[in-house]
Amino acid sequence: VLTQNQLLREGKITYTNEHWALKGMLQSYQTLHPINQSIISDVYERLPSFQAIGTYSDLPGGAHFNANGQFDLYHWPVNNIGKPQGPRYYVNPALSLPIYKPWGYITPEVQLTETYYDLYYDGPFPSTTFNRTIPRYSIDSGLFFERSTSLMGKAFTQTLEPKLFYLYVPFHDQTQIPVFDSGYMIFKHDQL
Repeated sequence: VLTQNQLLREGKITYTNEHWALKGMLQSYQTLHPINQSIISDVYERLPSFQAIGTYSDLPGGAHFNANGQFDLYHWPVNNIGKPQGPRYYVNPALSLPIYKPWGYITPEVQLTETYYDLYYDGPFPSTTFNRTIPRYSIDSGLFFERSTSLMGKAFTQTLEPKLFYLYVPFHDQTQIPVFDSGYMIFKHDQL
């Protein structure tokens, strides 16, 4: 039995062109407080949230450049004593160089993830800032093997495509950063 106690209220506006997608959003939740059940905590609001996503796939040498930037202003509607509030700035540029051949491909990529929080607390708690810069390096590669074969007199092509993906992200202790819009991943087919 599922009881939904957090009702989403959201408004979005989006603009896209050849290289950019711009999004604006207002998001809050109405928390239902049933009389005969345990107390349910209110949830933060994002008033406003702006995101810009850019993609350039036609750079010299076949390089690809992607950029993702976001601004969120987190706010607690009620009972906000001791709860973090304030803006978060996020920037994630990525540069990759895909190389495709008839026998396979290799795509090295470098990314930089920059996140900055400027948080304040209502009540006797001090304001604080968090800044994290995390580089990410990855190599995605694969090979293509094909052969013509037949089964029960019917001809077809048999394909084997092994793939190797390596990702390196250095460890950064982020336990002091409050969790606003993250949650536990539910294991499903997409994560394989």
